[in-house]
Amino acid sequence: MLFLAMTVVYLKEGMFFKPGLQVGMDSYMNDISFLQKKDGKIKWQLKAKRAVFLDDHSPTTDSRQQHSETSFGDKDVKLSDLKMTFPEKNLVLISDQGMYDIESRNLMIKGNIKASAPDYDILATTLFWDSSKEEIFSKERVRIVGRNFVVEGDGLTATTDKARLNYNVKAVFHGK
Repeated sequence: MLFLAMTVVYLKEGMFFKPGLQVGMDSYMNDISFLQKKDGKIKWQLKAKRAVFLDDHSPTTDSRQQHSETSFGDKDVKLSDLKMTFPEKNLVLISDQGMYDIESRNLMIKGNIKASAPDYDILATTLFWDSSKEEIFSKERVRIVGRNFVVEGDGLTATTDKARLNYNVKAVFHGK
């Protein structure tokens, strides 16, 4: 089994760094990092304790494609204990697991998801990043909890400048 501890750097404007290694179903790396820059500024950084490289013959590939909302291909990386930081938004997201598609650059995040900003937390069980649209979305229940409010609803669509809960939205505001 391949055991490596290294950093993988991904630049949106450049090419994905591909180590000169043959990776297969039993290959993995510990303590990995993906970094996305635009115009020289860090847009986001993803760190994971473990990344398992799946190939198109992996038993989880077919079920993953049937249940995902965004496209995943033959070169997926299963991530464990992930943390994403968005420096421009002052937001940190943590989750149990995720799936990153190297070719499409799409990301599926699952588990106990908590995204924290200075004034609120976002809680969810599944989120998808569509790289081509630069959009985060979910069909699952999402809660946004602030100091004086709680908003929850089914389905989320978020871009860099706005977020929308789509269905069955409830909001509770607390006075001072």
